Amino acid sequence: MKIRPFVSANDFRTRTRKQKGVGNNMLETYLDVITGMSEVDKVLTDCEQIGAQLDEVMSIWKSGAALSADTPTAKPGASGSDEVGLDLVAISEETLAARVDTSTDPRVREAFKDFIRHQPAGVPDTVKLKDYQMLGVNWLNLLYRRGTSCILADEMGLGKTAQVIALLAHLKATGEPGPHLVIVPSSVLDNWMREFSVFAPDLVVVSYYGSQGERHEIRNELRGMEGELDVVVTTYNIATGSPDDQKFLKRKMDFKVTVFDEGHQLKNSESKKYKDLMQVRAKWRLLLTGTPLQNNLQELVSLLSFILPDKFRDANESLRAIFKVTPGSQTNLLSRERIKRAKKMMTPFVLRRKKLQVLKDLPPKTERIEYCDMTELQRECYNEALQRSRNALTSADEGDLEELEADDDEEERGRKKTVASTKLGTKANVTSSAHILTDLRKASNHPMLFRRLYDDKTLRAMARDCLREEEFMDRNKDLIFEDMEVMTDFELHRFAQMYKHLNKYALKNDEWMSAGKIAKLQEMLPQMRKDGDRVLIFSQFVQVLDILEVVLDTLQLKYLKLTGQTAVADRQSLVDAYNQNEDITVFLLSTRAGGLGLNLTAANTVIFYDCDYNPHNDKQAQDRAYRIGQTREVKIIRLVTRGSLDENMLELATAKLQLDAEVSSRGEGDAAAGGEEAEAAATGQAERRMKKSLLSGLKKQFEREATTNPTKAEEDSTTTTTTKETEPPTKREDGETKSDVKSEETKTSTEPKKEDDESTKADA
Repeated sequence: MKIRPFVSANDFRTRTRKQKGVGNNMLETYLDVITGMSEVDKVLTDCEQIGAQLDEVMSIWKSGAALSADTPTAKPGASGSDEVGLDLVAISEETLAARVDTSTDPRVREAFKDFIRHQPAGVPDTVKLKDYQMLGVNWLNLLYRRGTSCILADEMGLGKTAQVIALLAHLKATGEPGPHLVIVPSSVLDNWMREFSVFAPDLVVVSYYGSQGERHEIRNELRGMEGELDVVVTTYNIATGSPDDQKFLKRKMDFKVTVFDEGHQLKNSESKKYKDLMQVRAKWRLLLTGTPLQNNLQELVSLLSFILPDKFRDANESLRAIFKVTPGSQTNLLSRERIKRAKKMMTPFVLRRKKLQVLKDLPPKTERIEYCDMTELQRECYNEALQRSRNALTSADEGDLEELEADDDEEERGRKKTVASTKLGTKANVTSSAHILTDLRKASNHPMLFRRLYDDKTLRAMARDCLREEEFMDRNKDLIFEDMEVMTDFELHRFAQMYKHLNKYALKNDEWMSAGKIAKLQEMLPQMRKDGDRVLIFSQFVQVLDILEVVLDTLQLKYLKLTGQTAVADRQSLVDAYNQNEDITVFLLSTRAGGLGLNLTAANTVIFYDCDYNPHNDKQAQDRAYRIGQTREVKIIRLVTRGSLDENMLELATAKLQLDAEVSSRGEGDAAAGGEEAEAAATGQAERRMKKSLLSGLKKQFEREATTNPTKAEEDSTTTTTTKETEPPTKREDGETKSDVKSEETKTSTEPKKEDDESTKADA
């Protein structure tokens, strides 16, 4: 205070250089913000000019009355939320005819100059686009004609794919052919190809996908299709993969339109994917996302920079500086001002409609929880897992919780070697992490995810008899035993079924039917089949789905299964088979692989066998059935094991969804906190936070028990388990931990994944 005032920034630096506790960080941060604000003002001015022009056109489209930029159409959250984007829904034919045919206002005639009044040529008569979809095509066409890239952010299930294909068909019909490029997650590649054949069968569309040799042949083919080729469809991993692929897509092809499905993957401007795809040349870029774009400053700036690189190129660094929000500044005035500016910049370039706005005839959706009681063996497994958790958590501090959470995450994702590894003469490897939450979740799901039915004596006998099988004759019995030690009861049962000399060790008494959630399914599914219901069952764990296969066989119910291990080329055929065959009652899906991009409206019931750490992933999964084309009431059922971690996860998930909804509706005043949540969800932090909350809750529970009943707690802490038992890493939905000895036993064809499937990553 004594050395104030300062004449200039240099004066501040000079006079504070020797002052203890006074540094230049504060000044430099201030200067960065001021510079950033100035850059924002410049970019904002450009965006406002574009926005004002678009606002005027859409005001005329909507009613022909209000021509100012203050029309509700152009305001974020016009539908009652604070989400970014326009929400123009429909234009009546009467209003359209009256305005176009009778108006002498040059602004009206200009606004409707390129308006598509009827279904685009190239879209067959057998397909009928809905009114809001036609308006979406017109909005895309408007921005294309003006050379302004954009984001179509309609809620999942509203037919964004159809709108894009209709636009490309319209461009060809009006003398503006391709080639165009569509980049998609590999899990929906076949679906896009199918949709092109439905909505624009005359377009020449080539899938750029396959082995390295196959892609080389496709490149040669595409080079010879100049003037004939309309669309190339490829995946994110191929587009950002080998140098040959990148060079071909970036330099050898002159794309007119480039579409990025699941465009929220481009939220991080520092990622390799973002930088690689920024190099793909295109005259016009379109991002598709069903994820709301709200309150996430870095994401907004990254996406804007991606679709409008020319406007943001010189201001990128300044924008990153001003939009950087640290946890300590979440609710201050400057944070709110940053969000307000970012959202104002974003709004003209985003179209966001919700189901409740446009699908008035969408059937109702009901949600309920089915509580399940543990079996005796299941309760034993859970109590032992709980005791291991108590031992690990009671002495853990905050830093230890972070480490345990990370351990748990690694345990769920890590690989382990099974009996198959002995064929290579290697020793089984078991991770040593605590995997506290994984243990508790497994016990909540099924006791056969542990080894309780096969004791060491049985395993030694099995190892001995393995040597009687031809492929194990030259292997080491002790190594085989060590491998089997870390297998679960269900894996051992499946392994015993595979070999003649081990068949006698296979379980004989339908032990897989003994679990609380299985009992509930046994109660519900036969009646659902009688009622004509079609059911999707989602689980986080592939091994749970493996168990459910045997359960459904026992119940004599037909089913299909799709996980992250299912070959990409086979996924669409499985979806088609389910949608077309009413005799198939159940579709088993892993939440991550099957929860994105698939159309399964043949199902009217969705059962979550277990919850995702990120509740938004479960919401995406249920939208596989609750979407455009659904004609029946949809039932969402969550199975929750009573008195288990399931209840804690459900409580936290419900609270998070409510908080996100409240933040969205409250508006700018509290938006910064929502921004952190949105970014957390997008980067996987939401999953980690859920885990940390669960671990903290368990720790507090154990501390309370120790306080109220110290004698029992002390006894519990010294209790040892007399039964030999190991808990191997259970296979997660991404299929990265292969516990099955032979994948041929599954009902869907699987293959080693040649590329990392985006739909199965834990982006949470």
